[in-house]
Amino acid sequence: MIRVQTALKLRSGARELREHYELLKRQRDDLQRLQLQKERLTAFVVHDLKNPVNAMDLHAQVVLRDRDLPKSVHASVLQIRTQARQLHRMISNLLDLSKSDEGKLSAIPP
Repeated sequence: MIRVQTALKLRSGARELREHYELLKRQRDDLQRLQLQKERLTAFVVHDLKNPVNAMDLHAQVVLRDRDLPKSVHASVLQIRTQARQLHRMISNLLDLSKSDEGKLSAIPP
């Protein structure tokens, strides 16, 4: 009787273990899918934001070359450049975070 009960407990434990293993496997697969989606979204956002920000800064530089530019306009264009550089730093930081999460971030040599 005790052997039968022990065998039943072992069988029940093995079944429970398999169920937990399958649950963990599904959760791992879901997590990997989400991680891949996050990486793709980050790459999409970073690359799609980088070009317009660089274009804004470039156009601001072109406007600043005008020697007849009124001082108020000159100050506004400088502010645009400042904000564009700040956005570019944010985008670069986002890219670095993404690379860090993927384990692809390397230290810059001295």
